[in-house]
Formats: sequence, C-alpha cells, structure tokens
Amino acid sequence: MDTLGKTWFTEGTDDPELTITKVVPSDVHYWDNKHNKMVSLIKIMAGAVSGKTMDDIVEGPISV
Repeated sequence: MDTLGKTWFTEGTDDPELTITKVVPSDVHYWDNKHNKMVSLIKIMAGAVSGKTMDDIVEGPISV
C-alpha cells in the first residue's frame, strides 16, 4: 500500500474493517450547467425572485 493509502488505512490491507466495493455501471446519465458558475448563480437567484425555473441544464446519457 502506498503512503497516501496508509494515511487513511493505518493497518494496511490486513485491516478487518477495510472493504473494497467494485461498481460496474450499466447506465450513465450526466447533468451539467450551460454556463459558468457565476452565470448559473445569477440565474438561480433570478429564478428564486421570479418564482420561475431557469432552463440552464444540459443533460443526457453516456455510453459505457
């Protein structure tokens, strides 16, 4: 185990509390903003004031 790993797992691979979980995704979907953080924040605040949802999201599936 490397030095960084030993920082978190002091007993190394012999630690009885250590468990490894392998995840194999079958479907992947992403969400992102159309604009940078500042523009997104302004749109969120404008939506909160106006009571309207601002369409600022790009989303879709990813092939795995």
